Amino acid sequence: MRSHGLRIAFFGASLVSAWWNGAAMYYRGLLKALHARGHQITFYEPALPERQRHRDLPVAPDWATVVVYSVEGTRGLERCLEEARDADVVVKASNVGFCDEWLDARVLELEVRPDPGRLLGSGRSRHPGAPGGPSGGSLPGARAAL
Repeated sequence: MRSHGLRIAFFGASLVSAWWNGAAMYYRGLLKALHARGHQITFYEPALPERQRHRDLPVAPDWATVVVYSVEGTRGLERCLEEARDADVVVKASNVGFCDEWLDARVLELEVRPDPGRLLGSGRSRHPGAPGGPSGGSLPGARAAL
């Protein structure tokens, strides 16, 4: 790990709303602890109307940058994936609530800069392109798929 920490891109259901999102508390604890250890967190979440209306964190926390992307098509999500390409660790949690299968595949197919320490992860247990998956494929530039 570099002295300034890792840049972590995290795709999840929501960091700012626990409404119908029990994972929010886990996300908050885990990501806050990683930030306290010097890592930079960017959390990408879909602009699902009911979740955004029921925010229990009215403003984004100071320990993570929160990017809320449009759920009208995939353009907003594609922009987030392009930003995430430069992260050291990319995580896609299960049950994001918008384009989950599409996002699973896109995270694992990111064309990334070669880096033996880079990690990519998806909430799916076995993606066809993941090491050891049905196709026996590999992830360009990734040391491991989580």
